[in-house]
Amino acid sequence: PKSAERVAEDKPGGSRDHGQGRAGKDQRRWVQFWDHPGLVDIVRDKNDTLRFLVLENDKPVLCDKLSVQGEEVVPPRDLLYNAPTVDCLDYFQEQDFGLFVDVVNFIYDHVQTPQDSDIERRVLAAWVLHTYSLEKFQATPYLFFKGAFGSGKTRANATLQNVARHGLSTVGLTGPALFRVSEYYRPSFFIDELYLSKDASDIKDLLNARYKRG
Repeated sequence: PKSAERVAEDKPGGSRDHGQGRAGKDQRRWVQFWDHPGLVDIVRDKNDTLRFLVLENDKPVLCDKLSVQGEEVVPPRDLLYNAPTVDCLDYFQEQDFGLFVDVVNFIYDHVQTPQDSDIERRVLAAWVLHTYSLEKFQATPYLFFKGAFGSGKTRANATLQNVARHGLSTVGLTGPALFRVSEYYRPSFFIDELYLSKDASDIKDLLNARYKRG
């Protein structure tokens, strides 16, 4: 079977070349397994092995391979972002509000908001859950942390990166690689202000292109 990692290597922006790799004929071997019916995500099991999490008859099942476009695809050995653990299944039967409260509490434990208010933390938590349901919206908002040096902007960025869907820093990603990684991993990008203060035309182009459908 062809591994998702091999597909990622074939596709510029994959797990090894981070977008600086081959194009042309290799593009014919791209496999977009994210659109596989029932696929929820790639998760780490108790043995720290990446596996596909799929819904079968409304029940979550861990799979070692998928059949995609006539090919068997197995999970990659690694990803550019932190994959969720199998513990996420603990929330499967829980009401969405319980998950929302847990995300709010996680943010409370790690981020000092300007007014230290529940409303601010709820806004951040709502945005985190929104990243898991982008297909249901025509547009998505961007968060912007503004504050003096040492006020906790980077910490807030890193905290949300750990709980947003496919949270991924743009550090080291430029030019076409940025768009290829965006297409392949469908990440929630987190951008440090340092990269916006420089000549960041690639990132600005990405922001302008990704906030809405079409």
